[in-house]
Amino acid sequence: MSVSSNTDKAFDNDESTQSIHDLRIENSLLEHYLKEKGIEPPSTSNSYEGAAIATPIEVKLQLAIESLSKINNLLDTRREAANKLISTIKVMLTEVDVRIADIQRDAHNFKRDVVDSERCIHNPDRYQAEKLVRYFDQKIYDQESALDKVKLLNNTFVNKKRRLEAQLNQREDVSFHLIDYNEMQIKQKQNKKLLTDKSAAVALHKIATEKAKQSIVSLQSELEVLKSKAVSDEHKLELRTNYSRRLDDLIKAKQEEVKIQKSELNDQQLSCSDQAQGGPDVMQYILRKAEMYELQECIKTLERKIDIVGGNLRNSRCREIQANNSFHWQPGMI
Repeated sequence: MSVSSNTDKAFDNDESTQSIHDLRIENSLLEHYLKEKGIEPPSTSNSYEGAAIATPIEVKLQLAIESLSKINNLLDTRREAANKLISTIKVMLTEVDVRIADIQRDAHNFKRDVVDSERCIHNPDRYQAEKLVRYFDQKIYDQESALDKVKLLNNTFVNKKRRLEAQLNQREDVSFHLIDYNEMQIKQKQNKKLLTDKSAAVALHKIATEKAKQSIVSLQSELEVLKSKAVSDEHKLELRTNYSRRLDDLIKAKQEEVKIQKSELNDQQLSCSDQAQGGPDVMQYILRKAEMYELQECIKTLERKIDIVGGNLRNSRCREIQANNSFHWQPGMI
């Protein structure tokens, strides 16, 4: 029983120490939060002995989250500062290494040229002094030349700084502020919208011109076809006019023949009437009548042919006139 009681007491002591440690952490967090907020922590007095200020678990959680975020931000800033410090230290170390290498090289050259020279063996003091003076004169000259280069570089930077300050002052005099920037943005948007509208109009004009080109090409092909048709129609017209002329000549010749035959027939009728007193010749009269009917039928057929040829000529001329009228293209028709 004594062993179990001792273990229980030890376990209780551990729990109490853990709870005390947790309470100290909570108190430190609360004190830090109150210090950041500028609130004085409540002072402990004898009247509050045995009393405990209870804080809700949500408030504790919120305080812990805020403190954790602040600690993380502080760690990030310190990490960045440490990285910058490490980079600067690395640069300084590289510069120190370069400087040490230069010093070692200079010491080696000095020892080689001044101390361990062959002339130093025969006349050491005077030659070493001359070499020493010459060496340090050269070093001083190198330093002065480096200093002149640095001064020249400094002057260039100073002039550049003055020029930039002048540009900055000029911009401040021009008063290029946020209102002007917003106005420029609005104008830029308007110009972009106008540009898009113009580009759309140009695209529509391009499409219209392409359609016009296609219609012109099709009309040119139709024109070629109509020209070929016109040439063929002209050829046909010439043939028909020649045919009509021949028909007219033939009709005139037939009419002359008919007139001659009519005159001969009249003469024969007169002679027959004169001979009628002696007795009528019936067969000769019938033959004359038959010839007269044949001539009338020939005249009718020739007249029908003339009407047909005239109708064809009128139709061909009407088609030519319609084709010419339909092909008169105007720019507004597309």
